[in-house]
Amino acid sequence: MINIFFSKVNRTFLKRNLKVISVALFFLFLNWQCISPPDFLGEDLLPEQDELSVKSDTSFLLSAYTTSYDTLSTSYFTDAVLGETLDDIFGHTRSSFATQFWLGALEHNWGPNPTIDSVVLTLKLKEKLGDAPLELNVFELTDSLITDNDYNAFDPVESYDPDPKGSTSALYSGEEDLLRIYLDNNWVMERLINPTIADTTIMATQENFLDHFYGLYVKPSVETTLSEPAKGMYYFDFTNIQSRMMVYYKNDDHDSDTSSLSYPYVFTEDSQRYNHYEHNFDEASNELGLNFNPPDEGAEQDSVFYVKGLGGAMGVIVLDDILEWSAKMPVAINRAELRIEPETHDAMPKDSLLNQLYVFRMEDDQRYNIADLVIDEENYGGTYIKSKGYYSFNITHHLQSLLKSSDPDNKLYIEGRNSYMRANNVVLRSGNHPKGRIKLVITYINL
Repeated sequence: MINIFFSKVNRTFLKRNLKVISVALFFLFLNWQCISPPDFLGEDLLPEQDELSVKSDTSFLLSAYTTSYDTLSTSYFTDAVLGETLDDIFGHTRSSFATQFWLGALEHNWGPNPTIDSVVLTLKLKEKLGDAPLELNVFELTDSLITDNDYNAFDPVESYDPDPKGSTSALYSGEEDLLRIYLDNNWVMERLINPTIADTTIMATQENFLDHFYGLYVKPSVETTLSEPAKGMYYFDFTNIQSRMMVYYKNDDHDSDTSSLSYPYVFTEDSQRYNHYEHNFDEASNELGLNFNPPDEGAEQDSVFYVKGLGGAMGVIVLDDILEWSAKMPVAINRAELRIEPETHDAMPKDSLLNQLYVFRMEDDQRYNIADLVIDEENYGGTYIKSKGYYSFNITHHLQSLLKSSDPDNKLYIEGRNSYMRANNVVLRSGNHPKGRIKLVITYINL
């Protein structure tokens, strides 16, 4: 009985004093830590100046400029771009496109005495910038599009019949996701149906058809050219099944009281096509208009630089003291983050802001992805971080390779992601902006 009594007392005592004991042990442990801090293996063998430590440097000097595009290939685009924008900073931009058509089916037979009910060119809307109303005209190309040619978006489209073959029946502002343009029935009969009835080889192969019919050119009418700041740029999904030219017709074998027969001329991935862009920067305001100052021409750095989609303008970032920084070698760069702040201005429409930028390098007039995008696209960055108010890029691998190079190229180029098919733009703060300059944050270890 006694043993049982003392066991109960001990258990009760421990339960009541467990917290007190725990606190006492904790303070004893802290006291021991203060008296005898732990050493890492081999610390006493290293000179004090050689201890590895992570450092951060934001003193890196950068400058930024604005340059123009010489060429921009838009051959075999995925999105047909139609419309125009006008603002005080970037002036006037207009977009149109030229394309081939492919036969929906080979050796199509139109039947006896075909008559056309209607011909409709339809384009499936994918996205839009603004909603300025748009009138579109359709023209027939008078020269073939070369399959293997790399078309420059800035070269004017000159080989087309100036007599429109169709136009929008009402102004288009993107309210409907399917743009419909009705084409001239008589023109389609004379160009596409009568000749193929007389010469059935025209529809025997795709090559024969392209030798007969070169395609169409679609562009905004001059009647709806913007005269004050506005946006009406529309992006159409070219390879969507609803994007096509459909002929609705009847013939003597078809009951006239039933619905029309139909035959499609379609777009495919193999159809040659290209977007055509026109920029008129002179229509910007004298006070706010962008300033081209390419560094290769010895231009001075402005407080801002500009990026404009559809080949309007690109930025050039110069790592000014790359050679001085290479003297720090050898170093291990843990992270190199490029931060770029957008300039704010009432004249810049909020919905025009580029959500994502793209940094690349140039070599022998060819563009290349920087190593960080190739190695780790997920952490490459480029997206505008609204909560922080800047764009962020990870250029760690790129900077490390520059520091190891005997002849480093200290320039990076910047444009909007997919800017060859989007009209968005942004004004960015350069290396001498009074409120916040472009910055490179480097975290590194001396080796």
